[in-house]
Amino acid sequence: MSRETPEASADTLTARDIAAEQLRLLAQQTRTAFIGNLAVMLLMLGAFWQQANRWLLIAWASLLTLTVFLRVIAANGYLRAFSDNAIGDLRPWQIRITGAILLVGLAWSAFVLLFFPQDQPWLMVLVVVLLSGLASASIGSMSSYLPAFVAYTLPMLGTLTLRFLFTGTAISTFVGIAGLIYEGMCIVWASNLNRTIRDSIRLRFENIDLIAQLQKQKARAETASETKSRFLAAASHDLRQPLHALNLYLDLLSKEPDRDQREQHLERAREAGDALTGLLDALLDISRLDSDRIRVEKKHFPVRPLLETLYQEHALLARMQGVELRMRGGRFQAYTDPLLIERILRNLLSNALNYTSEGKVLLGCRQHGDRLRFLVADTGIGIPPEEQERIFDEFHQLHNPERNRKKGLGLGLAIVRRL
Repeated sequence: MSRETPEASADTLTARDIAAEQLRLLAQQTRTAFIGNLAVMLLMLGAFWQQANRWLLIAWASLLTLTVFLRVIAANGYLRAFSDNAIGDLRPWQIRITGAILLVGLAWSAFVLLFFPQDQPWLMVLVVVLLSGLASASIGSMSSYLPAFVAYTLPMLGTLTLRFLFTGTAISTFVGIAGLIYEGMCIVWASNLNRTIRDSIRLRFENIDLIAQLQKQKARAETASETKSRFLAAASHDLRQPLHALNLYLDLLSKEPDRDQREQHLERAREAGDALTGLLDALLDISRLDSDRIRVEKKHFPVRPLLETLYQEHALLARMQGVELRMRGGRFQAYTDPLLIERILRNLLSNALNYTSEGKVLLGCRQHGDRLRFLVADTGIGIPPEEQERIFDEFHQLHNPERNRKKGLGLGLAIVRRL
């Protein structure tokens, strides 16, 4: 059984989380976009049914419907992966969804190339109004992911603008220039909205993290309150025992006429007083550690004298218990607070001897990378996995239901954790 210092880790929010949420917002708008594109398609079919080749018109409508369904499939696939937390690499999803939206934009571009009503002004106005409406609507539905917005509107409005610019008339050129300005304004508006969406997503994630931290702090406070209550209950119980024994022996001492008996009662009273002093000292140590009144004073010092001091302190107890106490690895120079590390090792070593009835206890120091690692290991009774965290709680002891003080007070490891 060995006791070593654990390492900590922390999680951080990444740009990928924000990008994944942007893509989710885009995918959620697919149903609205589906209805809007098909509604405008039906209006175009009704308006051009008597003016254009019907078979070509049906072929184009079929192409547009197919591209819209491809977008729906890509978006639904992403939403399922998002809900199952199985997105993996985000880049393929971005390409897939943006590519499907690009196909929808190219389908509208094909409509302008195939059916542009150059000689029918009212149909030209209808086309401009409907396609401009689709572009305006896409600002709200696609701005969460700017590449998708550009992929949709640029082919559609770009082709329409070029048809007006190359028609040759002054009014058409004017409309084409206005179309360029409108497309640029749409991109600017979409960019601004995209920035706002990103900021809101980031703020929402930060709020979620803050709520999680507050919940953790609340749980820690509740745990600390419960722990403090248990601590006070156990402390009052353990304080009451030596006080009661002390009062009992003093009462016996006052009534006992025999000298030898008085000496025995006096010795028992001293033992009870020593136990009470030890418990009070441990409680004061914990109180000072909890109030951060312990100052850490690091300095360079040789490890061997420290280990030898601890070894000599516990060698007699180890021999009396029939336990072999060993010391290893004292050739190093350490840089830390020697008093605190001595206190930690003393508590760990005392705990190891208390719960090792036979076998060996090892006190040592070894190099671990560019650091030193102090070690106390024993062949004692062991600690069940479910108890390996709880043994560092105040007054929590294993295999000592009778609260035998020869096995300690249950505060040594609590002090070690605080140190």
